[in-house]
Amino acid sequence: LGPFGSGQHPTTALMLRALQEHSLEGLAVCDYGCGSGVLALSALRLGARQSLGIDTVPDALRAAQQNLEANSWAGGRLRLHLPRAETLDKDFDFYARHGNWRDSPAALAGWTPLADEADGSFDLVVEI
Repeated sequence: LGPFGSGQHPTTALMLRALQEHSLEGLAVCDYGCGSGVLALSALRLGARQSLGIDTVPDALRAAQQNLEANSWAGGRLRLHLPRAETLDKDFDFYARHGNWRDSPAALAGWTPLADEADGSFDLVVEI
């Protein structure tokens, strides 16, 4: 995942600083493009009641899952998913470089898209 996975990348560091400057107490936070889950976990540590990490790259979701497992204090408050199904069904070049999402369930590597009922249920969306 390169420099994004450590929290040391300048954009991640800026987002971490921004999260620290706002009260996240009791909020539901969505980290869209979560990578290794650093921002989603940080939001929880800063008082968010729940975080959702979404990424288009199954390897990133695996890294986020490993970070979640290493941070047992987060409990069941962080969920990880692919974007909603209709996003994956669109024919964008961005998704094509990660495999053919429409025709190969194996390309999803066991990850499930975010359910429709979760749409619009977040107080804050973090996106880099």
